[in-house]
Amino acid sequence: MVAKRGFPFEDSQQGQYKIHVTEKVYNSTEQRISSVYERTLSKLMTGSRDFFRTQRGTCPASGNSPAELKECISCRREELCSAKCDFCDVAVCDNCARICHSCENVFCHMCSIVSYGERDNTAICFSCK
Repeated sequence: MVAKRGFPFEDSQQGQYKIHVTEKVYNSTEQRISSVYERTLSKLMTGSRDFFRTQRGTCPASGNSPAELKECISCRREELCSAKCDFCDVAVCDNCARICHSCENVFCHMCSIVSYGERDNTAICFSCK
């Protein structure tokens, strides 16, 4: 068996270095990542605060007068309660209001039942039951 021939360029070979730095590599330092995170978080907080400041005095699409802040009977939060239960006349926020599948009136969680029998969950009031 014949031995392999040696590599004659060992002494003259320099180490290869990466000289092209992409923007992704440049921006991935820990300091830059934390500054981007802080800016994003502050923009989210500012936007959320501004959104709720503008929404507090407006009434969602029902009438021209703004709705009053009332305590919702279901979730117990002070919300813009533009709806009232048609059965017991208590304030219900838009998230907690249930619309009867039969008569299409608005009811609270105490004056309606959720029917799970159909494809979609539907609410039925005590009057239509």
